[in-house]
Amino acid sequence: MKLSALLKDVEVLSRFDGDREVEKVVASSKDAGEKTLFISLDVLSNKDGRYTREAREKGSLIVADGDTEDGDIAVKDAAAARSIIWRNYYGDPASSLRIHGVTGTNGKTTVTFLLRHILEKCGRRAGIIGTVANMTGDDAVASARTTPPPDELYGLLDKMRKNRLSDVCMEVSSHSLVQKRVSAVNFQSGAVTNLTRDHLDYHGNMDNYLAAKLLLVPLCENFAYNADDAYADAFKEASSVCKGKNLSYGISSQNCDIRAKNLRQSREKTVFTLCYDGRERETEINIPGRFSVYNALTAVSLAVLSGVPFDKASDYIATAGGIKGRMERIETKDGVTVVIDYAHTPDGLEKVLVALRDVKGRGKLVTVFGCGGDRDKTKRPIMGEIAARLSDLVVITSDNPRTEDPYAIIDEIASGAAFSRAPILIIEDRRTAIKTALSNASKGDIVLLAGKGHETYQILKDRVVDFDEREILKEYI
Repeated sequence: MKLSALLKDVEVLSRFDGDREVEKVVASSKDAGEKTLFISLDVLSNKDGRYTREAREKGSLIVADGDTEDGDIAVKDAAAARSIIWRNYYGDPASSLRIHGVTGTNGKTTVTFLLRHILEKCGRRAGIIGTVANMTGDDAVASARTTPPPDELYGLLDKMRKNRLSDVCMEVSSHSLVQKRVSAVNFQSGAVTNLTRDHLDYHGNMDNYLAAKLLLVPLCENFAYNADDAYADAFKEASSVCKGKNLSYGISSQNCDIRAKNLRQSREKTVFTLCYDGRERETEINIPGRFSVYNALTAVSLAVLSGVPFDKASDYIATAGGIKGRMERIETKDGVTVVIDYAHTPDGLEKVLVALRDVKGRGKLVTVFGCGGDRDKTKRPIMGEIAARLSDLVVITSDNPRTEDPYAIIDEIASGAAFSRAPILIIEDRRTAIKTALSNASKGDIVLLAGKGHETYQILKDRVVDFDEREILKEYI
């Protein structure tokens, strides 16, 4: 491939030989060699320029920011160039697909699966890129991150194009937006679910976190936002730049475009009335909780923006099944309901616990959870307070401690629950914690296992071990 074709639409600051042939674009210096193009990203991955030097020694052509001296080709923005170059390398597969991007603190995975279900019920073939799996039409592969880097992203989109998919339902993380992994993608529609405290270890504060999420909006032709969210006005203002249609959705807001009302909840589902453009439809979501209705509203809004008739979107949302690790219910032989959920933020945990308290009846609510290591420490005591306030028994344990001391993490969580009326048990070993919770539960009780969700592993200081909560529960089923 000619260098000029790879650099099409890239802001290049230096002269280069456009007729030069490039056989490969490489994301790792390990793959560098003759006739390869290596993009130098100092901030993201290029520790002390080590990888750039290795790629150069192997004969690669180097693309780098113009304010560095590392590159053979100087560009205005290497991170943005990376996305464009990989797009060009794969022949812009996104142009053949309708891509729907979902951002927000919580709910992204559920929304993408719900949207995919609606689209496929309408006869469209849709793939998924996100936290649980990347589904390209012919297979489903576990994903390493919510939004992949451009080399992997465009490889997935290329596979979807070859498999003749029409749509892609894609989770878009704040990290990926800041790092410009998706800056060359044109989204047919986009949505924000909500914005609450998370990832402050990376973004620093909520203003920066909001700014990161807002980066998705100008990449979208159409946009939907949660009118009930605290940051709704910011997204409404930002969406004015979109060339297509904007929709607001909500439950409390009286003036949003798509609204849910008359919510009726049980342990199995939530029934509600969906309102849009003067019409009303009775529907349901097979996941309990008010937050699940918000996820349904986001999916319906995206479907409508993508041309699905409102009546069909309303009907099809009711036929969507459960999603692994998202309010996933397992009944034990003793009549205890176990709920596995990915809730790992203060807002996510609170919403799940409120939903379960609303449907637990006379039963107890037992919560097992921890917090991940090497992540935002400020949320730990907050989550401890929430769990203690809304549960009848809390078992604080490990999540993915990574390089941190798991007991130090537990102590920070427990500090938020110091004045709780609910009993607090501290059991570092998560397997033992789960078994202890179940031994303290009786028929009619609910046991929430929060934080791991779809994960089938646990990340420790020096290794990753197999850990699937469903396997632990088998002896109780």
